Amino acid sequence: MPTLIKNKKIIVILLTVFLVLGFVLVAATPSAKAGFLDAITKPGEFVMNMLAWIAYGILTLFSKLVTLAAFLLKAVFDIEDKVGFTKVGVVTTGWTITRGLANMVIALILLIMSFDTILQINKFPIKTVLPRLIAVALLINFSLMFCGLIIDAAQILTRYFIDKAGGPSGDISAQLANGLSMANVFKTPTGLTEADKIQAAFGGGAPSLLSIFTSLVFGIVIILVAAFALAAGAIFMLIRMVKLWLLLITAPIAWVAMIAPGVSGLGGVSTKWWNQFFETTFFGPIYAFYIYLAVLTATAGGGIKGKMAVTASGTTSGVLDLIYPTNSFLADGIGSMLQYIVIIVILVYGIKSAQRAGLEGANAVIKRGTSMKNFGKDALSRWAARGAPLAPKFVAPALQKMGFERAARGWDKGMRVFGAPKRVLAPLASPDVWRKANIARKTRAEQRAFSEPSGAMQDILSIKGLKSLLTGKMPPDFYQTMERDKVVGARIGEINRGMPDENQRASAYLSATDPLEKEALIRSLGSTNSINTLFQEMFTKEMNARPELKAKAQELSQRQEEQTKSLGQRKEELEQKYQNGQVGRPGYLMAGNEIRAAQESLERNIQAEKEKTGITAIEEKYKLDPEKFQNLMAKEFGNQANRIGNDVQMAMTSNGNLSVTGTYQWDSAKNRIKATTEDERKGVAQGKFNEWEPQKFWTSAHPDSFFQSAPTINHKGEIEIKVTGLTGNGKVYLENMTGLHYGQVNRAQGRMLSKIVSKETQQAMARTLDAKLKPKYDELVKEAAKVLAPQIQKPPEKEKS
Repeated sequence: MPTLIKNKKIIVILLTVFLVLGFVLVAATPSAKAGFLDAITKPGEFVMNMLAWIAYGILTLFSKLVTLAAFLLKAVFDIEDKVGFTKVGVVTTGWTITRGLANMVIALILLIMSFDTILQINKFPIKTVLPRLIAVALLINFSLMFCGLIIDAAQILTRYFIDKAGGPSGDISAQLANGLSMANVFKTPTGLTEADKIQAAFGGGAPSLLSIFTSLVFGIVIILVAAFALAAGAIFMLIRMVKLWLLLITAPIAWVAMIAPGVSGLGGVSTKWWNQFFETTFFGPIYAFYIYLAVLTATAGGGIKGKMAVTASGTTSGVLDLIYPTNSFLADGIGSMLQYIVIIVILVYGIKSAQRAGLEGANAVIKRGTSMKNFGKDALSRWAARGAPLAPKFVAPALQKMGFERAARGWDKGMRVFGAPKRVLAPLASPDVWRKANIARKTRAEQRAFSEPSGAMQDILSIKGLKSLLTGKMPPDFYQTMERDKVVGARIGEINRGMPDENQRASAYLSATDPLEKEALIRSLGSTNSINTLFQEMFTKEMNARPELKAKAQELSQRQEEQTKSLGQRKEELEQKYQNGQVGRPGYLMAGNEIRAAQESLERNIQAEKEKTGITAIEEKYKLDPEKFQNLMAKEFGNQANRIGNDVQMAMTSNGNLSVTGTYQWDSAKNRIKATTEDERKGVAQGKFNEWEPQKFWTSAHPDSFFQSAPTINHKGEIEIKVTGLTGNGKVYLENMTGLHYGQVNRAQGRMLSKIVSKETQQAMARTLDAKLKPKYDELVKEAAKVLAPQIQKPPEKEKS
């Protein structure tokens, strides 16, 4: 209220304008003039009728704004078509001037480069600047044509949508005005020769202050928003046209800035110009699409208003008309109002979407254009990173189909010979391989450098850590261990996903130097029960480093293989002669004893030579047992060895490998994990074995839980794993077995059963087990053979017909 009181003059002026406007509008409408004079002569209705006429006059005036804005928008589109962009005099003249300036700049840069080369300053190196300079020099002289092609492509889309929106008459302003119902909703009443005409215009009764005020407010708001949406679009399109002229004029200068993007400011000028150009160019077709969408909404199928039209009987087809049935603004039903709102929302949203889409599209084009500059280099880098593949894989199969078998084999052989080194060396020529490798290396280096120190600092800054420092003690290592485990845990997941092959992980462990990497690798090996693979890799590494010893081991294995095969043939011949009656029983037994003695002598001689040459010592060195596992952990991880070793031991145990169970245990006296002695391990193994149910033991036990294996070199020079006896824990398990355990052997895994009954294992047990354990193992073999007997029996032969 205070504001209204202070602005009485403004209110009086506005009311006066409204009254004058009402009289002018009525005077300008001869058919309505008599009706108006007739209406105001009726006493008691003069005031309401006068206000109704004023409201109609205001709405009529504002409705003209919508028609004017639509006409202005159409005019702008027509101007763009008729005047154009690249053929305007101001554009061609201005572009010629800036092109000359750009060529002068290029000449100046060439002069500077020559002095730079002569004086060896190297601020403008020819190898990098000259190719870009030549390309830009060519582009700026055709910049108007290139930009014109892009604008023409956008204008084709723009004209398509505008023509569609114009309808059969081609008049977009008439279409929009018709869609907004200017001629129907806000038309000046005609033929008002009686007071009931005005009454009918405001709902069928005498015009009330509420109906007049509602019509005026709603009508002005909606019409102004519609006029703004259309006028804003027209102004934006006009600005777009002028802005594109200016961008075309300045194109050569902006393109010259592309020569030295690294120089401060120049690269930004070029990027900003391209952003502005694409944003401005593609505003037109996007906004034209929304105009077409608005017209389509108004006209297709009668529009929204048509779906809610007034029927012939005067009743509305929609229940929404019951909300305000007497409002003159809604004289054509609620559908008119909804149609207004939908069309206006589309137009306003179209302006915002066109601006936003133009900017985002410009950024995408600039980004793509920047990446395209390096397309060839990136493609070459990827090609080199893949091993520089030149030969398609379908060549050999195609040659085979055509019958050229020899050519196909030659192709494959050639690809193996020349392809392997190429696949290894080609990635070295890829800059991206070096870059990505360096990023990965730096990431691991930062983890190694900062993970534990940051955790140690957290320990120091804790209350307990500060108290420890004040008392002259070392702070606890809680956060230090936690940070280390965090890094290691993440690395374990990467290793398991990236290196599923256990031999590859074992090899990576041996070549790793980072303690965190080694810890992650050995934890990964333990989680897949592959620690024995690590010992095999260490054996392989040492034997490869001593080729003369490896050759000797292969020679001994080859001799043993050949002589064993010869003795086997002699035994088969002896059996055949005995079956045929060519040899009597005494001779058969004597010859059999000689063969067995020769076999034992052969094994002793081979074993003696292996011990003499040191091969046996190396094989024993890489047998996996608790002592060697403890030594490995202590050597690699120092004061962290017991903690890490215990975790690896638990991982192996959870996978059924019970060979290292009890290698580490908790020392309650010192409140830490410790490595156990042999007697302590035996006690732990015995206690655990007594806790396990026989069925559970055989179901989960891995063969490595029982059998000690050692790597050796076979007659082919390959690494072979052979059973050499029982593990320390295996002897404890065998010693504590009862009849119930033997009765549950059928629950054992198939690989465990096969290992128990194999000839190689039984020979190793005969050499290594004492008199106390040998009978127990023989009983185990008998029970395992019962389980395997149905599986190894041959199916009966079919009867011959």
